[in-house]
Amino acid sequence: MTKSTTFKRIALALVGALSLGVLSSGPSQAYMASSASLTLSASSASLSLGETATVNATVQFTSEWAYESVNVFVDDQAGVTERVSGLTTDSVNVLGNTGVGTVPAGAIGAAAVARPSTYFDVGPSSLNPDSIVTGTTPGMYVASAATSSSPSIVKATVQFRFLTATNAAVGDRLYTVTLRQVYNGVTTNIATATFKLSITGIDTVGTAAKSKLWLNQAFHPTFNNGIANDGSSIQSDSALTVSAGTVVTGAQTYTNVGGIWGDYRNASDTNVAGPVGAQSNVTASITLNVSGPGLLSLGSSYTTRSKSVVLTRGDTAVIWADGTAGVGTITGYIDGVALAQAAKTITFFGKVATLTAYETTVVAMGATSLSSYTSDSVLV
Repeated sequence: MTKSTTFKRIALALVGALSLGVLSSGPSQAYMASSASLTLSASSASLSLGETATVNATVQFTSEWAYESVNVFVDDQAGVTERVSGLTTDSVNVLGNTGVGTVPAGAIGAAAVARPSTYFDVGPSSLNPDSIVTGTTPGMYVASAATSSSPSIVKATVQFRFLTATNAAVGDRLYTVTLRQVYNGVTTNIATATFKLSITGIDTVGTAAKSKLWLNQAFHPTFNNGIANDGSSIQSDSALTVSAGTVVTGAQTYTNVGGIWGDYRNASDTNVAGPVGAQSNVTASITLNVSGPGLLSLGSSYTTRSKSVVLTRGDTAVIWADGTAGVGTITGYIDGVALAQAAKTITFFGKVATLTAYETTVVAMGATSLSSYTSDSVLV
């Protein structure tokens, strides 16, 4: 009885030892799945055509096998190129791309394979190449740097970059970032995260909050294809104090005393919007109103003067003295909203009404500085 019990105990111990050996003979996919995680630093981003949005993806898992790896894959979307750049400095225990060579068996499947550019290393830019992670490519592999089956925490944080084309369709793109395990040719999805990319059109709409007017001294009112020459390269104001001229009976004579032009800017305070290769000018219609003396005209109707004109990009309004003295105030409006920039003023002065002479100093005749000096002159 005692011998039989002893034999059974030995047999059970052998079975237990064999079972443990079977469990440790390869990577445990079940344990990998329960320990792996995928997180994104943001769930959405908004950008214009030709711009690039970025989001960090952090992959973490427990490696149970030498060079065990996971794969990160992003679906492709029309009008966008999806890439991934190198590891951030908080990555740990990641097999890095240190040059040409092979990845040891276990990193991708069971066989050794050529080291792809989709392995990344912390270091200079030469070790952090951009790699496409969509379409027919295998995505990005994150391999453990572990050389044994001892459990090892692996953490890799990389940056996904979404490059929009200059002609991409405006709208939202919903991405699914997938973390998966590839072992012996079998792919198993472990975790997913979603990211929404909103692509907007180029903003070429001028706003009252950012657009500006510039007041400059008189310019020669000649024509170039029907438009008066302008001072649109001068982004500063002239302090104008000018003659008002004279009110006459019959046909009034007007004098060109200055010009004013618009600097059209969108809500982002830029007058040229869009990426290189697809840039467009920001534009708007700016209504100019004059209160007080002075009149305005446009190049296309040079002799038509009024208290209000509408500027569009490329126009310069001509300012005219109308014979009335005082301060003229020019205010710009876009869609009925006054520009945030202060209104422009121009001072018109009239004829001198009176001339009063008064003595300030006494000058004795005979001073050699006087041109009328003669030897027999006396004080006058």
